[in-house]
Amino acid sequence: MLHLYPQYINKSKCIIDDSESNLETSDIIYRPFTVGILIGPYVIDPADCWDGASWNVIDQVCEGFFRHNLTDPDMPRVNWLAESYWWENATTLHLKLREGVLFHDNTPFNSAAAKWNLDRINYLTNASGMLPDTMALASPNHLWKFTNGTGIMKQIDIVNEYNISIHLNSPFSPFLNLLSFQGAYMISPTSHSQTDYIDLFTGDLVGTGPFEYDGYDPGIEVNFHAFDGYWRGEANITEMKYLIINDNTQRNFAMLNGDIDYIVDPDQSLYSTYAIDPNIVFAEAPNSGLDYYYIGMNNNKINVTWRKAISYAINYSYIIQELRNNHIVRADSPIAPGFGDAYYNCSEIAPYYNLTIARQTLIDDPGIDTTGLTANDNPNDAAWEFADLGIFNYTYYDGSPLMSDLYPALIDWCDNIGITILDDAIGWNEWWDIVQYSKHKLNLFSYGWVPDYLDPFNMFEPLFSNSSDFNVASVNDPWLQTKLAEVIETTDDSVRNSIFHDIQIHFSSSLYPHAFLFHYRKYFIYNVDLTNYPHNGLGRLYFYPCEWIPKYTFIPPIISINSPTDNQGFADSAPMFNLTIDALDYDSIWYTLDEGITNITCGTSGQIDSTLWSGLTDDNYTLRFYANNSVGLIGTAAISIYKDTSDPLIIINSPSDNQGFAESSPIFDLTISSDYSSIWYTLDDGITNRTCGMSGQIDSTLWNGLTDGTYTLRFYANDLLGHIGTAAILIYKDTTDPVIIINDPDPG
Repeated sequence: MLHLYPQYINKSKCIIDDSESNLETSDIIYRPFTVGILIGPYVIDPADCWDGASWNVIDQVCEGFFRHNLTDPDMPRVNWLAESYWWENATTLHLKLREGVLFHDNTPFNSAAAKWNLDRINYLTNASGMLPDTMALASPNHLWKFTNGTGIMKQIDIVNEYNISIHLNSPFSPFLNLLSFQGAYMISPTSHSQTDYIDLFTGDLVGTGPFEYDGYDPGIEVNFHAFDGYWRGEANITEMKYLIINDNTQRNFAMLNGDIDYIVDPDQSLYSTYAIDPNIVFAEAPNSGLDYYYIGMNNNKINVTWRKAISYAINYSYIIQELRNNHIVRADSPIAPGFGDAYYNCSEIAPYYNLTIARQTLIDDPGIDTTGLTANDNPNDAAWEFADLGIFNYTYYDGSPLMSDLYPALIDWCDNIGITILDDAIGWNEWWDIVQYSKHKLNLFSYGWVPDYLDPFNMFEPLFSNSSDFNVASVNDPWLQTKLAEVIETTDDSVRNSIFHDIQIHFSSSLYPHAFLFHYRKYFIYNVDLTNYPHNGLGRLYFYPCEWIPKYTFIPPIISINSPTDNQGFADSAPMFNLTIDALDYDSIWYTLDEGITNITCGTSGQIDSTLWSGLTDDNYTLRFYANNSVGLIGTAAISIYKDTSDPLIIINSPSDNQGFAESSPIFDLTISSDYSSIWYTLDDGITNRTCGMSGQIDSTLWNGLTDGTYTLRFYANDLLGHIGTAAILIYKDTTDPVIIINDPDPG
């Protein structure tokens, strides 16, 4: 679908290549701001969303009480649909809602709408206990519950039109950051059901955000347009499309060719190409992304000595430089630099590649026989290489390049400290089953985690709490459990941050629950005409603050030939023509019958030049019209016509001339040398005419009515241009028996 946006165009003139042209808006096609994506959304319901492709859609359309300032490297939480808040106590939160905010269907955002949404979340996550067994739980349902299954939100009270109180079942200090998560975004109570999900294919998504959702064409595109009633003012980007290009090569080429304006999931091998392209911005977030990758160690099977030794035996620079081409940063703890300085503080004490420390750690453990081994940094120390101190399986999904690449490196690193690594590569289904249900089978493994919302608790609790299903390393540390219980109780951010700092120090200096590998750098690649894009560690797509120079395609005049019609024929008189030019701006029109050798200027109607036409022999011709505009673009349209000034030539194959017939009417067969419209014949010079085909039998009734004698059988054929051809032969009718006279001998 093409949309024109005249507000961006000076109708009197447009600037093209530094020249002025009198182009009208009908000569311009506006291309929506286009984002090239790998896949479309899985869901469009915020309450059910738990994947990046869906978040990328929802983030443009919906908003929550809070969000993170994506333009600040530390991404602090800021008030959004909540104008302010205060904690009455650890379980009662009061929100003052922003006034004057409308949903896209013009429903006011107020306390009733806020309560409706929060009650809906409690229902669909079954935190309320009211969800029927026949309905599926919302995908991120675990985020809205404590580990014992109790809902976090107990009750929501309306105080007045723009004030609500949220009562929690127990203290939950990350609650404000949870409310910044896409799963807490507001949708219109008028347009949606409180007890059912929004259908991905037939449903609408109605929020308060800067863009209205226009629909999803599965496998093709997702469309949006700017909400003119947005409370912060209308977005500069008036129309936006997410174009789904599953093929990685095609999507990247589309970016390089300028067919899309922003690319999601770019090819790392093309980063250097993007970086030098003058039409493309290649930018990196000030801090890393929040995703965290690690080598997990089953804490029940691999004690802290082994965990510390392995952590110091890993060559992290090799992973960064060789396995990931410097597109990652070292993980000093599960908390990435992208979380901001308030949370991140472990860079100076995290384990690093140091064989001396790794080997000394094993030597210092009286339970490990290291007789004859000394702590040193020689990676080729044969004594350590041939030592047989321990054997661990390395379990990994064999379809993951990263997991597979780590295996030979891990063999080498662990061999340097006397550990033998056994290959335990498995398929996806088995891998997922072990991670979900059979963690006890694991020794060493590699894995990753991405937080659902920006709070260290959403890293520490799922990965390390002894009650978490996502604690794949089976961490069970009493000190840590105490700290997690403490941090969940306090709403004081300074106290929370201090606890998070202590946890990171404990991990890096005492517990070593994982070997912390890396966080990905966040890159952003887009057209140079997009400005003010927020490069953020969350990797979220957010186009509201952007300025965009719209892309236009200038189109040539579009010619419609109303007459003549295609394949129409003409005789001596030159054809008449009539055109429609779909362009308010055109300079001239001309036509040709000989592919441009001879060109005749004309208007939108008239007659083909008679001299030109008279000079043409009978044949087929292409009549092509042209029209140009002030930019020099030329539109063209053509039809086939033919000239025919000759009468149809009839050849009578049978009967033959002077052939005679009796009672049975003659059979005839003709050949006609050109196209014809109809054929007929006469036996009485046109008084009686009978239509016929090119073969057949003379009408028997007509023939029976004739007396014996000689007749002229004349055939006629006309064509579409009115030419009549004729041919005739003589035939005779003789139905009388021969009269025999016996002259001799005489009778008797």
